[in-house]
Amino acid sequence: MMSHSHPHHMALTQAPLSVLVVEDNDVNRKVVTQMLERLGCRVTVAVDGAEGVRLAAEGQYGVIFMDCSMPVMDGYEASRQIRLLPGAPSRVPILALTAHATAADRTRCLAAGMDAWLPKPVSLDDLSGAVSRYAGWKGVATVEEALLDMATVNGLLDLADPDDPDFLRALVQQFRQSADDNVESALRHVVAG
Repeated sequence: MMSHSHPHHMALTQAPLSVLVVEDNDVNRKVVTQMLERLGCRVTVAVDGAEGVRLAAEGQYGVIFMDCSMPVMDGYEASRQIRLLPGAPSRVPILALTAHATAADRTRCLAAGMDAWLPKPVSLDDLSGAVSRYAGWKGVATVEEALLDMATVNGLLDLADPDDPDFLRALVQQFRQSADDNVESALRHVVAG
């Protein structure tokens, strides 16, 4: 469905994926949360492993993103404890978010019960691929329609006359009026069947 306020943007959505982010660093937590929310996820945050275990036991999450190095309880121990929880929480995919990028670090993550390992800094594509692969969730599919053909715009700019700076402004205003009239006409036809 087209958004009236942003006619160039269409979003096809599915129910939000509930995600738990366990990260002690405020900046990293905000960045990951923002990226996941941009994907259409509903995010809950924990600031250490102990809080992450408690929230994992209480909630129904599609995936958990777990920092490895945290105070109170690190991500390795938190992952081991989540795997010991009764029922569904013990089977939630746990994906490590870590600045430690060696093969030994990856092995340590997997041995602690994590399903995958994402090195920091993590990108939007990394998170999108992870929730798709491990939670089977595709997120918000966004279709952006190109409003302007840049080759045409550049051609019009080449027509700009330094002696007539209002030429392009008048042309754009005329186009907008014509487009508005066409949209109104199309809507009248739709309403009339």
